[in-house]
Amino acid sequence: MQSVKSQKDKILKLGVKDKKLTRLFHNKQLTEQDSALINYIYEEKQSLSFTYGVMANMIFSIGTNFALFKTNGVLLQCVFFCSTFAGINFWVRKRVERRFNTLVDPYFEKYQIK
Repeated sequence: MQSVKSQKDKILKLGVKDKKLTRLFHNKQLTEQDSALINYIYEEKQSLSFTYGVMANMIFSIGTNFALFKTNGVLLQCVFFCSTFAGINFWVRKRVERRFNTLVDPYFEKYQIK
């Protein structure tokens, strides 16, 4: 168990959406079924971020890198790989975050969390 002070320090370091999510989880009116569903949605968000944001993205970036730049220099390959990986990672994470927000926002309204 963490002390109350360390829990408050962790909450202060969170972003706005994460603070709202924390307030939602600590709401006394939250039903067990809603809590389980929100936990499932959050775990799905983490899984999708890793699966599509990192693993599938890395496989795609490496594949296109070797398909397009078989004879070019190593520096060009590294720059292409890093830029492709960063761009797709940013795009995928934004889409996963948007999907998570659309699934969780009705619970913020239901329990009047601002």
